[in-house]
Amino acid sequence: MTADDQERKTNGEQPAASRTDMPKDSCDRKGDTPVDMQETTWLRTKRALSAIHVEPLLCCYIVSRTLLLLATQNLSLQKACSVNLQFDDDTCAALLAKSKTNASEPLHGYEVATQQLVANMLSWQLVVQSTVPCALAVFVGSWSDRRRKRVPCMIIPVASELARIVGLVACVYWFDELRMEVIGVVEALPTSLAGGRMVLFNAMFSYVSDVTGEETKTVRIGIVNILSLVGMAIGTALSGITFQKLGFYGVYGVSSVLFIIGLLYGLVFIKEVSPNKPENAIPQTRNNGLFNGFFNAKHIQEAFKVTFKDGPQNRKLKIIMLMCIAFLIMGPLNGDLSVSYLNTRARFKWNEVDFSIFSTFSMITCVAGSAICIGLFSRVLRIDDSLIGVVACAGKIVAGICYALATEGWVYYLGPLVDIMGGTIFITSRSIMAKIVKPDELGQVTAIYSIVESLVPALFGPLYTVIYKHTVDTLPGAYSLIGSTLAVPATIIYFWMYRDSKLSQKIDNESVEIENTKL
Repeated sequence: MTADDQERKTNGEQPAASRTDMPKDSCDRKGDTPVDMQETTWLRTKRALSAIHVEPLLCCYIVSRTLLLLATQNLSLQKACSVNLQFDDDTCAALLAKSKTNASEPLHGYEVATQQLVANMLSWQLVVQSTVPCALAVFVGSWSDRRRKRVPCMIIPVASELARIVGLVACVYWFDELRMEVIGVVEALPTSLAGGRMVLFNAMFSYVSDVTGEETKTVRIGIVNILSLVGMAIGTALSGITFQKLGFYGVYGVSSVLFIIGLLYGLVFIKEVSPNKPENAIPQTRNNGLFNGFFNAKHIQEAFKVTFKDGPQNRKLKIIMLMCIAFLIMGPLNGDLSVSYLNTRARFKWNEVDFSIFSTFSMITCVAGSAICIGLFSRVLRIDDSLIGVVACAGKIVAGICYALATEGWVYYLGPLVDIMGGTIFITSRSIMAKIVKPDELGQVTAIYSIVESLVPALFGPLYTVIYKHTVDTLPGAYSLIGSTLAVPATIIYFWMYRDSKLSQKIDNESVEIENTKL
């Protein structure tokens, strides 16, 4: 085995001979000639490129989805004002312009009525977007594990986004004929029936775990999370200015191009990973079709049995606790996303550009914090994942208070700085799960885990919109206090995991010492 192959094995990747057509003895020799050095450089370049898997597809997907948010929310506001409430054109134009010179108190009353109508639509839209993927997740995860098929679970959700854009373009073209509720249907149905973001991310994390070794799982999963944050930062940075300069058709056109690029990349470059040993079920189903038994109810029972079975390192209890963390942390996050734009318009008189600047700043700080945690704390200092989670949850407690009580825009900007490590919560939870679950069970476990993730928006989305609707003219940031409150038990759970991890290490070390003494 060559030095390059040994390094690949250490990083959990396949040997160079299986990834390239170059012979083993073409590099890493003493006294390399210039030609040999060029070949070595070329091999290293190919190795770096071969380590790229789902990342380009992820970036195209996240950037495009984020780019759509402001345009679609503005489309909902315009239809609510002009079509549903039938306010006059001057009132709607002034409300939607939202410059600091025309944000008067009488106009604020019109905006409250408009935002309340949009909030009502978001409440049932979020329920549909959450419950339908939840019903599909178990079947998709079980099918993905049995067939070892991850790529279709990434491709189909991307294709559904193109169908969503077609519907949104129709809502713009027939602006006066189609009411605001049609936007909710177009936003919810195509992506939900395809599994949406939840199925795509489950497939991506399972794929990354399949191609990554044990020691580098935290880093590789962290890279995927960081890239998703970078994509959101890019999308939010461009969303406001793109909408102002290009309008609805321009934004939807750019998003369509990005989705198509991601779709083509996934079809051409992402290859399925062969299992280490043949699956027993494959020879029996070879003639029955690829999707035979997809909606078999026994797969639900099997997925729950696999997820909650006992195992080493308190496997069952830790998985339950990780699901609790997903509920406690992702709930407020999803709820905040549904009303944060409306909230900043009402509190600070921000327009779409102001909000996109803040969102970009928030994403950049989150990316920086996640990169520092993964690169320094996890990779270099080898700090336990659960201890990183403790610090991140503590930051969310303080950040929620900043968001809730901020009376000026600059105070609101302190929230992302305090919550700089917040993104690592999702990295550490996924990493802990990948380390205690077998690869051939990961798809089913992540599917059950995703049920919690998908039910969270169904609960917190309507909850936050209802709270915001009733507090928009008194304390618009009241909903942020929910996040601070729920982060407290999440901190306690992570601390318990840290104590349990240290106790397990101590027991293992004592066992090794006893064995050495006997020898």
